[in-house]
Amino acid sequence: MKLDLARDNYLRPNGLGGYILRQSDLSAWSRCQLQKYYYDRAAADPETPQPAALSATVYGSVIHHALHAMELAIHEDREDALAVALRDFDHYWQPENVTAIAETITEWLPRQTYGGLRERGRLALRDHYDLLRRDESWVLGLEYQFAVPLVINDVTHT
Repeated sequence: MKLDLARDNYLRPNGLGGYILRQSDLSAWSRCQLQKYYYDRAAADPETPQPAALSATVYGSVIHHALHAMELAIHEDREDALAVALRDFDHYWQPENVTAIAETITEWLPRQTYGGLRERGRLALRDHYDLLRRDESWVLGLEYQFAVPLVINDVTHT
């Protein structure tokens, strides 16, 4: 059986004839398509043991989401940019809401607690907001999307 690594991988369609790829997916794909193929297959199989969702990784996803919301609000000249970021962070850091943007934490790293990371996140957002208020640079793009040509079964997708 010959594998078609593009068709048989779990690529997520973007609704425009292309696919959504995270930078880490693209990096894994470029290192070894076969490894990425088996990783995606294993992730989709409920019988396969799954890697742990570390507290630091989930925290990073939530803080990244809140920072993006803050920077977008600043770009839109909103006065409540910090409040938007803090509200988003607090909402998505809640265990019942985190799965909207990240996995549920399955393994806590040493010296990391729910409350400790919540306070650390709030402080990081305030510090970043203060830094952005003093910054005189121009934002050229947030989460800039671009198309990469991808050929699947002799059809080019972008």
